[in-house]
Amino acid sequence: MDNLKQPSTYKEQVAQYTKKDAIYALLFAVIFMTLPILHHLLLPALLPEVWGGLIDVLMLVLLVALFVLVRKKGQGLRSIGLHLTGWKKAVAVGLILMLVTQMLLEGLLPGLLSGWEFRAPFVILTAIALSIWGAFFEDVIFIGFIQTRIYGLIKKDVLAIAAGAAIFAAVHYPIMISDAISANGGIGMDFWGSLALATFAWMMLYITMNIIFRRFSSIIPVTLFHFSWNLANGAFGGGFWENSDGGFNAIISFVIIFYLVLFVCVVWPWLKKRKAAKKA
Repeated sequence: MDNLKQPSTYKEQVAQYTKKDAIYALLFAVIFMTLPILHHLLLPALLPEVWGGLIDVLMLVLLVALFVLVRKKGQGLRSIGLHLTGWKKAVAVGLILMLVTQMLLEGLLPGLLSGWEFRAPFVILTAIALSIWGAFFEDVIFIGFIQTRIYGLIKKDVLAIAAGAAIFAAVHYPIMISDAISANGGIGMDFWGSLALATFAWMMLYITMNIIFRRFSSIIPVTLFHFSWNLANGAFGGGFWENSDGGFNAIISFVIIFYLVLFVCVVWPWLKKRKAAKKA
């Protein structure tokens, strides 16, 4: 299946995957889902002194296993978005999305305007490193591998994307469960409403990242955006600020980013093609 290395379009690439490819993707999804369970629910209690480093090792092992699998199947790392073709445009769009994200939520600009206190430099660098690593790991496995291979089993575009988004959301449930137990000592009635809202948010984030990937078939802009989102959202150890007092509205922030992604990755290319067709 070496012809998968340079597909002319995203649809042509995913159309070539088989049910066997989809089964491999779902197995990776199941294995992936064990990591947050271990990370947030089991290892902190069983191995409190080493659980953080152990999770990073397991993540690296899973990523290497994925690389070996796609190479062994003759699909190449390009098939999961790891290539430098068109990297200038990909990086440019990724940087634009990254900068816009840092103007929203609890990003760099809101903190500077509000006079929030910076965290210690080492803490900030650690948060940046963890945010990059976490974003890259999730994007390669979910957007580059699982989502593309799901088409081997689910041929309809909308259903395939919905399935990938649902799996992505479900992976984050152990985080909410852990937070609920830590904060309230258990799962109360309010938890289910929060879970439904968070599920919708995670699915929309996934769809946004998938739109970016489909435009460039590259993980680069996806990871730049996802990393910045994590940093501004306080994930993976928090962002720049010691104490923040709310920042920019999360819903409005996401709406701005979503429509920016939609314009840059869908509307703008369509307008360019239409203009070129008129000239022809």
